[in-house]
Amino acid sequence: MANSGKGRPSKGPIPGAIGAAVTPLGRQNTLIEDIVAQITTADLMEIDTEVLASDLDPTDVRNDADSGDRTAPTFSVAAGASAAAASAIGAVASEAEQQAGFGASGNPNSAGNSGFGAGGNPNAGQGGTGNPNPGGNNPGTGNGTGAGNSNPGGNNPGTGNGNGAGNPNPGGNNPGNGNGDGSGNPNAGSSGNGDGSGGGDGGSDKPAPAPTPPDVPLLNADTVQFKSSYVFNVDDVTVGFDGTTLADRPESLDLSTQVVTKEGVTINPIDSEFGFYVDDFIGAQQKVWDGNFGEGFVGTLPGGDGIAVSDARTDTFSTPARLGTWLEGIGGNFVKASTEHYSVMQDILADQAFPGDDTGFYQLDDDLRIVDYQIDANFQPILDPNGRLQQDVLHDFYIKEIVAALEQANADTPLSIDFDRDGTADAYSAYMDYQDFEGTSRYVAVVDIGNDGTVDVVDGNLNGFGVFGISDILAPNESTILADIAVGSDYSVTLKDDGKLLYRWGNAIKRPNDVRLDAKMDLPDKWKIDSDGDGLLQLYQITAAELVVNHTVTNNPNDQIRPEDFENEAAIGILPDYVEVRDPFDPDNVLWVSTKDVYAGDGTFLQSYLSDTPTSTVVFDLGGNPIGYLNTGPAGEPIGTVLRDFSLIDAADGSTLSQIGALSSDLTGGFTKAWYTTMDREPFQADLTDDGSEYEIGPRWRLQPDKYGQDLPSVTIPQDVSNPPPVTNGQEKYEVGADTTTVLNLLDWSGTSPLTLSAGWMSNSGEVSDNGVNMTDSFDVAYYIKGDMKPVNLYDAELLMEYEEVTINDANTTVNGTIFKNTLVGKGANTFDLSGVALDQTDGRSDLIVLGYGAETAEDIGFNEVYDFGLEEDALGLIGFDLNPDNYNIHITQLQTGDGLLVNLDDTEIAMLHDVTGFLTADDFYFA
Repeated sequence: MANSGKGRPSKGPIPGAIGAAVTPLGRQNTLIEDIVAQITTADLMEIDTEVLASDLDPTDVRNDADSGDRTAPTFSVAAGASAAAASAIGAVASEAEQQAGFGASGNPNSAGNSGFGAGGNPNAGQGGTGNPNPGGNNPGTGNGTGAGNSNPGGNNPGTGNGNGAGNPNPGGNNPGNGNGDGSGNPNAGSSGNGDGSGGGDGGSDKPAPAPTPPDVPLLNADTVQFKSSYVFNVDDVTVGFDGTTLADRPESLDLSTQVVTKEGVTINPIDSEFGFYVDDFIGAQQKVWDGNFGEGFVGTLPGGDGIAVSDARTDTFSTPARLGTWLEGIGGNFVKASTEHYSVMQDILADQAFPGDDTGFYQLDDDLRIVDYQIDANFQPILDPNGRLQQDVLHDFYIKEIVAALEQANADTPLSIDFDRDGTADAYSAYMDYQDFEGTSRYVAVVDIGNDGTVDVVDGNLNGFGVFGISDILAPNESTILADIAVGSDYSVTLKDDGKLLYRWGNAIKRPNDVRLDAKMDLPDKWKIDSDGDGLLQLYQITAAELVVNHTVTNNPNDQIRPEDFENEAAIGILPDYVEVRDPFDPDNVLWVSTKDVYAGDGTFLQSYLSDTPTSTVVFDLGGNPIGYLNTGPAGEPIGTVLRDFSLIDAADGSTLSQIGALSSDLTGGFTKAWYTTMDREPFQADLTDDGSEYEIGPRWRLQPDKYGQDLPSVTIPQDVSNPPPVTNGQEKYEVGADTTTVLNLLDWSGTSPLTLSAGWMSNSGEVSDNGVNMTDSFDVAYYIKGDMKPVNLYDAELLMEYEEVTINDANTTVNGTIFKNTLVGKGANTFDLSGVALDQTDGRSDLIVLGYGAETAEDIGFNEVYDFGLEEDALGLIGFDLNPDNYNIHITQLQTGDGLLVNLDDTEIAMLHDVTGFLTADDFYFA
């Protein structure tokens, strides 16, 4: 299989088991504080906090005085306005106000068709059409009485004066419809309660948001070979890592507590394990069923046409400087302070062009050392008798020295290195030893610090002798700051579950509460039938497959769609436009440069590299053709945007970061910060061929949001990327809450998609995935809603698919390919000639070879001879062995021989790939 360049990196070490969490003390007080924060000052003056702690019965009151058809949830003061503590209602009360509309002071007669009134005046609510100036902060020129509602503004009559006439958006969510004098404060209405639907300047000139462009499937639902559908329902909400759903555990939905959305949908709080208890300067523990119902809300839409989902507030804990992923300021605001791309971080923190660049005023400290305190299975600290943290073996050891120790694994005698650079050498032994990984014994490099017989460092990445780095030393970690984190003077690094490094320089970490769903969709019946009686299911190759999901636009770019619980990092949507040119200052170097004037998410103007205005420097493409002039500034300096500079690859080589194996994909690929931060990209839109008939790259496997995410955090996707941010009202491309359709290309993958064959859609049936998905012989699709306090509507989904049967060849036969793309399957001990052209010649096509279909053990696969296998072109398939990109290197070993690459499964030789001189990566395998 040809590598698309969107390569999924090899995985990191296997994470350890996470033990059951314990609810920290003070949890109820935190919930109460959340609720208190949502109640107006006037209410707080009348309510005793002891009542809040003791009276926990929230009530929902229908606002019969509302002139519209919305329902406003309100809380009875007499019954305890913040009584929702036990259900974490307070975490969403603020959002409920915004969406459903609270009147001032919690008055149930406050015209629930509210929104926010102009001018900050709590008496500026539904004043009727007679009041020309509702909601101003200052006396104004217009007078009028509220002819409509006698109690328009919450608790007080709304007959006052106000000048909100100049505000083009006086009514928040509901602009007023009266007539004003146009002479008022242009910033008149932003904070008061009430609906702003009375008089005032009325006819707002705020531009309407752009209609949300829905995705359109390429397959025709009327003529497609196979389709199946699914309607979202409450029973399929997953509440436990063991696969428990609300259908299995209905008591995890609190029907006694209700919140009503602005659309009139009743949603109820959920008690699930998909959240975290957080402790400042310690970390996060996975939640258990604790009866707090603090993880989110769900409810059925009218008519049963889907569900509404709302997340609880995201939990945050403080960290020491540099160890966090967010920066918290004095005012309590947060900005993202983490990235998977070193070049993005260095542009913020340093004056350098690449790691090790010493030409600027300040360079980053890349000489990282380990943070290693003693923790238990729940990531909680093991304290000494004085209540202090206890250092573990590797604390303050430098990565560079640990890597050097691993590289000495063939040494015969004890060695010493000053691991922590305290002036005293530390004794150690490095050697090869058998270690257990998921029940499989592997011969790997290990280090014994202190020569006490205890293995302290293991080649955790299993990537072979002599190529060690930080990924071999750190275990995946997103929960603690006490271990498995490396830190320098400027930033820290952790390993993510997908094997990528995360660079961090903040002082806080956010852990969202998820609402997860486990949806099942039908697959073709013939896929589940042994039609020829040989004991094996027939195999089918999927030639096209799309998942079409109807929902509302979310405000979180991390709401995942996970077919068969797969996360797909290769589906990345439309990338920035660029042209490849010869570097005008180094003819041996290649640049990817921008050809348009656009903006980065932080407001930086990214100018085109090319100019039509003649300058002294002509820019040539790779064919030597002139394509424009170098865009220069007043002093002749280059000012155009470079998106990729291949010289940066060599520049980073040999740096400290390179020596410790901590180079990110941007550094190894020469990508600049501008590549990741330009708004000239559309991650949630498919990149199609010129005729629009096929996928080049599919969109991210996410529900359609209004924001970019990743290195453009909190940046709204605009209609026109040539306009500077922030995106103004009416210029956003996607409107949160609007109905839309997300279409995923299910075959989009780096390498061969696990959904290429029918077996990949039904693998692991009867098991529960690590994420709590019940795997079946149906199409299992998990949905993760993360951090969306504003309700998201999920309506339905449809699977569209085309497929064809694959020939299964008997064991001990020769299987010949053709010059076209082939899928070749044998039952064991087969000889495969892939090209169909001639020996020792690959055909340039992406072939898939399945070894030993139906085999239950490595011995049953037999020894297979494979000729004309193209590295980074073809793929080797194994079905039924519970292998995946995370664990394959535990079970599969590779050895270079004089004949080619010898592949072993659990120490059994299964294939010789003749004349192959490299090694296979995860992208070169197919697992099902």
